[in-house]
Amino acid sequence: AYLARLDEFGRAFDEIIETIGSDAAYGIVPPRFVIEGAIGVVDGFTALPPGENPLVKTLNERMASIPGLNDEEKVEFSARAAAAVENVVYPAYARLGAQLESMLQQSDDDAGVWRLGPEGAAFYQMALTSYGGGGRTGDEIHDLGLSEVARITEEMDMVLKSIGYADGTVAGRMVKMSEEADNLYPNTDEGRDALLQSLRGDVAGVMQKAPLWFGTVPSQQVEVRRIPVSEQNSSPGGYYTGPSLDGARPGIYWINLKNTADNPKHSLKSLTYHEAVPGHHFQASFQRAIPNMPLMRNMLGYSEYAEGWALYAEALAKEMGMYENDPRGDLGRLQAELFRAARLVVDTGLHAKQWTREEAIDYIVKATGQTRASMTREVERYAAIPGQACAYKLGMIKIQELRATAEDELGPDFDIREFHDVVLSVGEAPLPVLDGVVTKWISTKKGA
Repeated sequence: AYLARLDEFGRAFDEIIETIGSDAAYGIVPPRFVIEGAIGVVDGFTALPPGENPLVKTLNERMASIPGLNDEEKVEFSARAAAAVENVVYPAYARLGAQLESMLQQSDDDAGVWRLGPEGAAFYQMALTSYGGGGRTGDEIHDLGLSEVARITEEMDMVLKSIGYADGTVAGRMVKMSEEADNLYPNTDEGRDALLQSLRGDVAGVMQKAPLWFGTVPSQQVEVRRIPVSEQNSSPGGYYTGPSLDGARPGIYWINLKNTADNPKHSLKSLTYHEAVPGHHFQASFQRAIPNMPLMRNMLGYSEYAEGWALYAEALAKEMGMYENDPRGDLGRLQAELFRAARLVVDTGLHAKQWTREEAIDYIVKATGQTRASMTREVERYAAIPGQACAYKLGMIKIQELRATAEDELGPDFDIREFHDVVLSVGEAPLPVLDGVVTKWISTKKGA
């Protein structure tokens, strides 16, 4: 099946080329910096000899763990994969690269979809709605983001002062704290092992308290693993892969240990609670347990639900006492939420308020204290996928609003464990669907 899919690269890429070519004929092209970045990816992917391409190396790595394959078969399949890369995959990438090159002359440096006129504005409103905007306009989401940035920054300022960081901007003080030696694990094998053990302890701590906050605690295990060394350079700081549909493979929380300084201690708890428990792992495990779930629903995702839950989980962990006596860890949580709030400002700034790429980068660097290089990558992503960056914070806010409504409507009959089970038992879905399910649950509880 893998080799057959490699042989289909040409057809799949030709469909992509036809689509973006058709868009270009109507004057719909990405900003120049997005096209140039895509061309760089194409060139980098095709620069390696076919046998060293990740598509071949991945196959070789997987065959090594497949029982029953003899050495001759492994050599044959590897050679066939390399031939497909050379004769099918690389030519497909070359055609895509040529199409992208031809679009450069049509493009410019304007970053937002406003550049497409009234249709661009309508498209952006649709994108915001699909990513959890709930009918809010770009201007309204922009103002919401500014308000949240101000609120979170003020809270961070108070916590920083309480532990002796009183001078300078909040962003500057966070940078200073993150670089101090006692906030970093040694970049050694021993330091990496200590970091992994700390994460496993944080997971165990949540699981111990979970029955007080969830009626159903997933039986599916989550493992903390190091991202393979061969994948470190192209991987983020941490991410989660869900359990297999048949339950044979556990959920896995992957952490990048290329340089331990990239994951300072204060940032690790919130990352763990987001990616593993009670974040993505709880959400994915609940979904796997839904009876008769159509395969398509397990394949499709809704960022506003999944990422909204994971960001809500970071805050829930504070309620669970997971940041108790750990103000630095709580600052990591606040910094992560601040980053998601700043995304509301920047995404709408680019697409609704005609901000330039540089204006967007300047704002988010100043607001968050993150490096300019990393925030440049973020802003370019927001330009390429309008609205998606808003999903995290908008989803979190929606879940918090639904909880507040349930607490108000049900009073002493409100059960936080039952509420969380209701939210997670929906599976990934658009927020209006989640709203309907929670509203029905409230009505049923009141009528009981």
